[in-house]
Amino acid sequence: MLHYSAYIGVCLTCIDASIVSIIMSQIGTEFENANLSTWIHSAYTLATLVTMPLAGKLSDIFGRKFVMVAINALFLIGSIGCGLAQSFNQLILARIIAGLGGGGLTLMANIIIHDLVPAHQRSQYQSYAGAIQTLGVALGSSIGGLITDMFGWRYCFKINILPFVWILYVFIFQLDNYNAPSATDKIGEKLRSIDFLGAAVLALANVTLATGLLLGGNTHDWDSILIISFITVSIIGFLVFGFHQVRWAKNPIISPTIAANRNVCGASACMLFICIASSATICLVPQYFMGILKFTTSKAGFWAMIEAFPIPLGCSVAGQYIRYSSHFRNYLVMSSGFYAAALYWISRWMVLSIPFTVGIVCIALEGFFAGSAIVASVIAVGTDIPQEEISSAMVVLTMCRFMGNLMGPAVSSAVVQGNLKVLLLGRIDGPKAQEVRFTLLITKKCIDSSRLIITLVIIFLNYITD
Repeated sequence: MLHYSAYIGVCLTCIDASIVSIIMSQIGTEFENANLSTWIHSAYTLATLVTMPLAGKLSDIFGRKFVMVAINALFLIGSIGCGLAQSFNQLILARIIAGLGGGGLTLMANIIIHDLVPAHQRSQYQSYAGAIQTLGVALGSSIGGLITDMFGWRYCFKINILPFVWILYVFIFQLDNYNAPSATDKIGEKLRSIDFLGAAVLALANVTLATGLLLGGNTHDWDSILIISFITVSIIGFLVFGFHQVRWAKNPIISPTIAANRNVCGASACMLFICIASSATICLVPQYFMGILKFTTSKAGFWAMIEAFPIPLGCSVAGQYIRYSSHFRNYLVMSSGFYAAALYWISRWMVLSIPFTVGIVCIALEGFFAGSAIVASVIAVGTDIPQEEISSAMVVLTMCRFMGNLMGPAVSSAVVQGNLKVLLLGRIDGPKAQEVRFTLLITKKCIDSSRLIITLVIIFLNYITD
């Protein structure tokens, strides 16, 4: 029951993030803040990056139960606030509250699995968790569109209320606080042992990087002073954080044991790059279907979901294989290699005359090996580190996953926009050329870049066909 509750909570946060990416334009229009609608998603993302480094350490001090109840309650309060918001500012505040809870849900679910599940069964449970998370991201957009069309966007947030009330009941009354502080423990001393300065520097680095990626190519050009400043501050912040962890911190967030562990570093790097590529693919493939192949929105959504269904299969296969073989290294290397090959053929499919069915098979394989690599990475992190270091290792891995999912769409969108602007301006002439060029200029002030890219491509294709 405890595991299912944790899985459901993580799945709902993934669905929530995916739903918001679909409905935020409609919400912004209703509140007459369409140009700021992207902050409905950004506020949540930035809040998760602030709380994530602290959730694991706080659970070591106050116990897993206290932190699990707190973060689930925060997400529930935030969801209620979003559903009842009467202004755009109220909605943003509610999204921040939800993000403060959502930042720890994925992390704590992985920590609890490592705490309560025997080592020989962890791979199986991690495969379940990985499948549920990835399915939540993949299916959220479809669920959000259906709910919005039938009941309105507010119910996209209200659907979280009953499940999280049940989850809170389970954690309050059925989860033992197995690592709760004893009567002799001094909470004040333990709190002082937390590296709050390191957490603040890391939060600053994460927030500035995320803000730069979110604004770059959307509201500001990539070469603008603001974006360059954000990226520069982020790089300096990460460098200061690393130096602080090595030289100054008495109880660092990322201990020397974690930093020197090859499994943790390798698995985290793999998680980062897999999530960058996977999130970019999820962002670009529907645009290719609608803009180039001229599919309708529903048809493009159907074919794009082909990637979603092999993901839980890949998670399950990885979990079962590692469970029975007790080896993860070769499987992780193999999955990563085949994943890279699938990405290569997807990229060639978009520029060469490769049959549509071959491209769809490549997308399905990409989803399968993404699920396999993600589960293998999670399992690899906890194989040879002490139990007291599990929370630190999971912080590193989970942060790499969040940053990968954030960087993928931002970087891919910037590349597509840059190429489109250059190619369209260089190749279009005739009576409609001025119309297209004017539309390109509008992109500098448009927040919803992905939809605008599709519009530009359609205008370009219509011009060619004319």
